[in-house]
Amino acid sequence: MPVEAPLSRLTGRLRGTGIGARLARGTLWSMASAVVARGLGLVGAMLAARLLGVEAFGQVGVVQQTVATLGTLAGLGVGATASRFIAASRATRPAETSRILGTTAAWSWGAALLAGALLYALAPWLAAVPLGAPALATPLRMAVPLLVFSLVAQAQTGALAGFEAFRASALSGLVGGVAGVPLQLLGAWQAGVPGFVLGLAAAEALRWAVGARALAGEMRRHGLAWARPQAADLRRLLGFGVPTMLAGLLVGPVQLACLAIVGHQSAGYGEVGLFQATQQFRNLLIFVAVQSASAVVPVLAAAHGAGDHAGLARGLRKAALWSVGASLLLGLPLALLAPWAMGGFGAAFAGHASLLVWLAVLAPVQALNAVGSSALSAVDRPWALLTATALFAVGALAIVLALPTALGLVLSQGLASVPACAWMAWSLRREGRG
Repeated sequence: MPVEAPLSRLTGRLRGTGIGARLARGTLWSMASAVVARGLGLVGAMLAARLLGVEAFGQVGVVQQTVATLGTLAGLGVGATASRFIAASRATRPAETSRILGTTAAWSWGAALLAGALLYALAPWLAAVPLGAPALATPLRMAVPLLVFSLVAQAQTGALAGFEAFRASALSGLVGGVAGVPLQLLGAWQAGVPGFVLGLAAAEALRWAVGARALAGEMRRHGLAWARPQAADLRRLLGFGVPTMLAGLLVGPVQLACLAIVGHQSAGYGEVGLFQATQQFRNLLIFVAVQSASAVVPVLAAAHGAGDHAGLARGLRKAALWSVGASLLLGLPLALLAPWAMGGFGAAFAGHASLLVWLAVLAPVQALNAVGSSALSAVDRPWALLTATALFAVGALAIVLALPTALGLVLSQGLASVPACAWMAWSLRREGRG
């Protein structure tokens, strides 16, 4: 009985309607889905690598990265856009929400079909020239349905988040993840790389189908129907989506440039290897902050749309405290166990435990950066988000140029987050005042 009472109080609080309870529910569902999906993905990748071999498995990685890049360019941030605008309008402006649903659906399907057609047409050139592997032409063409369903599922996930249907979104991801492993392995066994890619596409199509049913249920529950897209709504959504997409695109190339700067030094790729080892722990330290983003955007956007500035400020404080607290809680034991943690990668890594200590010290700033980015999206400040990302990029490059080592790479992620967080705090300062 003493154990059941606290559990029942905790369950009751999670079922509440306050901002804190809604943020907690969304974060927990997102974390559960991510843990299971990533775990299954890791198992599937290991088994597929055994079936395909090293070279073929490398080709799969290239195809997936190509699809991810094209999806980012074609999608123009449609998922985050749908989440933000549906959350802000669903309670008070149902007609606007119906138009947003129709506009994002038309946008995502149009962009997906256009991107798919371009990938099919350009596959031989992409394989032969930029990738230098003509044999990849067929797998790239087999990836067209993967690209299409990935884009429309991204918009659908954003729409579900806008309704705060976190459970339904998590379940659709889990269905795709559970079904994906046998589909991918069957494809790899029967047809090699093209078969594996088709297995990925089939899993993504299944995820979309489950999500479509869930979204239809949310629309019925809110008394909404699909409305014809309007040019004014599309311009408004693109005004948010384009800078959001640019912010997302800015990070990858800068990180790649930082790695290239270090790699060009004497024994540089040894330093890059040390840094890559630390990244396995970085993802753990900021896991809560990253997963909370799917809840922060719709919950804070709903408060912003309703003019609830006090609730918005309260939710932002809670999300920041949870994320920073989790990074500190995980970072302290990591710093204490750093010599053993780095030694797990091999003798060559064991003498560089200080890298993990610095990582643990700077992780809370990176957690704040993730929460602040989500908050700027929630309050419709995409250009402020792009500016914060640019500040981070410039700072990271400056640090790595001054210290082109593994330590410089670790410091670049944490220290470059400081000016970005300061800009975010300045941009958000009026939102909590009303």
